[in-house]
Amino acid sequence: MREFNTTGTCVKSRHYMVDTSEKIEKIIKLIEREKYFTINRPRQYGKTTSLSLLRRQLSEKYLVLSLSFEGVDKKSYANSAAFIKMLYGRMKQQLQHLNEKSLLLLVEEMKHLEIFDELDEFITTFINACDKEVILMIDECDDGSNNDVFLKFLGVLRKKYLLRTDDLDVTFKSIILAGVHDIKSLKYKIRVDDEEKTNSPWNIAENFNIDMSFDEVEIGSMLVDYLSENSGVQMDIPLIAKKIHYFTNGYPFLVSYLCKMIDEEFEGDDKWQIHHLEQAVNELLLIKTTNFDSLIKNIENHEDLGNLVRLILIEGKDIPYSISGPAMEKGLMYGVLARSNDNKFMIHNRIYEMKIYSYLMDKMRTENVKLLDLQPFAQYINDDGSLNMTLILEKYTQYLKDLYDDKQNDFIENNARLLFSIFIKSIINGTGFMYREPVISDRRRLDVIITYNKFKYIIELKIWNGEVYYKKAQGQLADYLEREQLEVGYMIVHDFRKIQHQRFTDETLTVGDKELKVYFV
Repeated sequence: MREFNTTGTCVKSRHYMVDTSEKIEKIIKLIEREKYFTINRPRQYGKTTSLSLLRRQLSEKYLVLSLSFEGVDKKSYANSAAFIKMLYGRMKQQLQHLNEKSLLLLVEEMKHLEIFDELDEFITTFINACDKEVILMIDECDDGSNNDVFLKFLGVLRKKYLLRTDDLDVTFKSIILAGVHDIKSLKYKIRVDDEEKTNSPWNIAENFNIDMSFDEVEIGSMLVDYLSENSGVQMDIPLIAKKIHYFTNGYPFLVSYLCKMIDEEFEGDDKWQIHHLEQAVNELLLIKTTNFDSLIKNIENHEDLGNLVRLILIEGKDIPYSISGPAMEKGLMYGVLARSNDNKFMIHNRIYEMKIYSYLMDKMRTENVKLLDLQPFAQYINDDGSLNMTLILEKYTQYLKDLYDDKQNDFIENNARLLFSIFIKSIINGTGFMYREPVISDRRRLDVIITYNKFKYIIELKIWNGEVYYKKAQGQLADYLEREQLEVGYMIVHDFRKIQHQRFTDETLTVGDKELKVYFV
């Protein structure tokens, strides 16, 4: 029986897999046009699996040298001789696997090479000895990407590529480098006519614009693959695929992890239901994974990226999409940020949003223990298992008003959304599920969706920005309630004007056939 895979390369005989044939065909077209390129995508984004699929499809027509620099010792980057020796070991291992006996004898010559000019000549000899065109793939290039020896190796490949264009040399038909960082943007010093100039050793590379994330149809193809071995399972594939994409934005690791959790941790043929998926999301957020560790580490280790994330996630700022700033570039490279449909920056996916949000909440609680000593209260839960949302919001607004009385205005203004999330989480933790729903056309609004024992609640958080804006928000919330088939919605208005202008009178409104309960703080 196969399984959903969240570690290492996916193999069809062992794992349920997404049908990525269209992406693979696009990559093959680049190879057939003799392009050199870099597949730079975040960790656990399917790079290694894609290279494996490419190798299998190309191996009949081409000689594919599929190498990996994972685990390369730093000593291998000490000088050219050490690097060539490492390269020799990996090429030898690959040729042994391919049972290329004549080429194995030839590659033994690499043991005696010490400088890159000699490697240059050897590559020419090697290519001429092959009866097929040769494709070179190198996975996990990141460890060497900031090393001058590795960059000089790329310089050799670049030189041969340019000479091939003028029919003055022979070299690899296509080269694919894979890693998190964009090798194309790296710089090193090269000599041109006895003058040192800074250049990129990989500026020959074609831009790689193929979307490696999974869309709803592709996610559905993996679910179809799953049902082929689990015929008794009941599943609305389009609905589940759409909801998985909703939470993951197609991030391959997250897609596979959610599917794995549902398959392995729930029982019954009807376990593929929306509430099971939401429960899996909730459980995933509590699990320690290297993916989440990397997410938080990248935010913490890069202050500019952390500030940008807070602007987008907490303050709801509109940041136009551009890769000209270093923080933006890091966010895209590490998979923290993505481009929205309206050409703005967004947190890559809703699971990342919730994970970062949870991290910031926990961080705030430890730094403000006295202010945030909140405990769950049984009276917030009704006899039927629903939340007494009216009591919860009354309690919350009173809590904030008390903070105002304690002269904690700045603290509230800077952390209003986090404070609300912390308060709610202290009540629903373990049973309920909370996520944010940003409204694309109006980023100053933020809808929070709460599900608790299959009950759903929509709470809109907004900052007072005038009566016209307030009226508009009422209509938007009512429309959203209609789409979600709910009769009652809630709104919390944070009014940060001076006390004499603040509007602390709560009110209940009727908009169309929807009831809106509004709380002013």
